[in-house]
Amino acid sequence: MTQKILEKFNTLPCFSKQNLKLSQDNSNYSFDKNIQNWLARGIIKQLKNGLYVSERYILAEKDITAYSEFIASKLVYPSYLSCEYVLQKYNLLTEAIYTITSVTSKTTRTIKNFLAKFSYYNLKKELITGFMEFSYKNNKYWQATKAKALFDYIYLRKNNFFNFSLAELSELRLNTDEFSKNDLRELKKYIQLSNDVKMQKFFTNFQKLCLSKS
Repeated sequence: MTQKILEKFNTLPCFSKQNLKLSQDNSNYSFDKNIQNWLARGIIKQLKNGLYVSERYILAEKDITAYSEFIASKLVYPSYLSCEYVLQKYNLLTEAIYTITSVTSKTTRTIKNFLAKFSYYNLKKELITGFMEFSYKNNKYWQATKAKALFDYIYLRKNNFFNFSLAELSELRLNTDEFSKNDLRELKKYIQLSNDVKMQKFFTNFQKLCLSKS
């Protein structure tokens, strides 16, 4: 019976508790007991409360990184990959990052599951921009551009800095060789959009740091 119920879900990257409910004709009690039993046996895995994936799907997945990036968009929607996770992908951060970081207009939160630790940072809606659409098996998810990932990373931590001096910026250990003049022009747009004096100070000195190495 379990195999028959779950068969249709083995090809889905994720499914909800409600999806499972529609496939069963029993009481809420027995339905919840089924889910608990499937989780205990490892037949399904929990991505978050009420969201699951079958073990068969995970075992067949050849690109867990791409899958995890897509799942980040499903755990909290809407959201887009950004900050230190994306900066590492672009080689701007020299330290290893093990958390998948995203930005959302919803509340800040962290979700842990068998895939990874997922952290979500809140930004006001007018700053939710600067991301590109990606595809995972015909499913959409979003990732910040290099410049926007840096903006988000700094903006969310701006109160940790006194005046964004060159000495303070050097402590970030950013690989500025990976940041082009086009990236600087894009970054400037987000700085202007933020209308934040402190972020303007950051841009002034960060630009000096980048141009000094060009």
